[in-house]
Amino acid sequence: MDSESGNESGDYSYDESSDEVEYSSDWDEEYTASFEKISTTRRNLRKGNFNPRLFSFDSSSCELSFTIKNLALETPFDFFKLFFDRRLLETIVKETNRFHANSAWTSYSRTAPWIDTTINEMYTFLATVMLMPHSKKNRICDYWSTDHLIATPIFAELFTRNRFRALLTNLHFNKNQNQIVKDSLYKIQSIIDELKKRRTVSRVIDSARTAIIKHFVPKYLGFSHLTRRELIDNHTRPLAKLLFDQPSEDKAIIILDGTYIYVQKSGNNLLQRRTYSLHKDRALIKPMMFVSTDS
Repeated sequence: MDSESGNESGDYSYDESSDEVEYSSDWDEEYTASFEKISTTRRNLRKGNFNPRLFSFDSSSCELSFTIKNLALETPFDFFKLFFDRRLLETIVKETNRFHANSAWTSYSRTAPWIDTTINEMYTFLATVMLMPHSKKNRICDYWSTDHLIATPIFAELFTRNRFRALLTNLHFNKNQNQIVKDSLYKIQSIIDELKKRRTVSRVIDSARTAIIKHFVPKYLGFSHLTRRELIDNHTRPLAKLLFDQPSEDKAIIILDGTYIYVQKSGNNLLQRRTYSLHKDRALIKPMMFVSTDS
């Protein structure tokens, strides 16, 4: 019985170390050959002429507004003027100069002599205000400080400290004489009405969204813009076949890629609650994208 049990145990026992060495050797040989094949393919691609896939767009049917398509210069200032054009700045300049003329500070001896502001100066003033949050300081006067520890020379190049303070003090958007009692928005109502009337922001965003959905998405996004055969032949990397599948098998490989996209806090209460993340403590959306192995 002992000999039989010994034979039986011998039939079912194995040396783990020898099996691991043999398996490791076969594994190395298989993957070495596969990676050599991949590297050879890449070298052959580099020798030839690389022809990238070109995206063809017809600007005549892109459905963007005429103002956007015919910008003389494509600078950030050009796009800013789509929202705050010269007519809107004329209103701000006119009311700012009017407020100072009717202000009691006009005859105050310690103030610097007032010079009526202009549209170009007001554009520079708004740019300075938007630049300030990028370099936060405790006080407004610190932006013009000459202390080497906190100095930011760009502000002194744009304005003197006193001139900036004078513009900030006299900045106005509407006549005080016509103010309606209990109307808390009267001071800025003219700007709100102007933006609502033109609806520049919504028109720009809506025209871009419509153009993308109509001309870009059907051709380059979604499951219907290419066939399964095209996905396997043209959009599957050799390394992906090696890691996720057998190189000889004909299977489509798709990667699910999830990420965070941070968005601004919405004014809509329902959307605000749906986009708020307790984990990140801010508003965001979490898209899940289906992509091929070559992205």
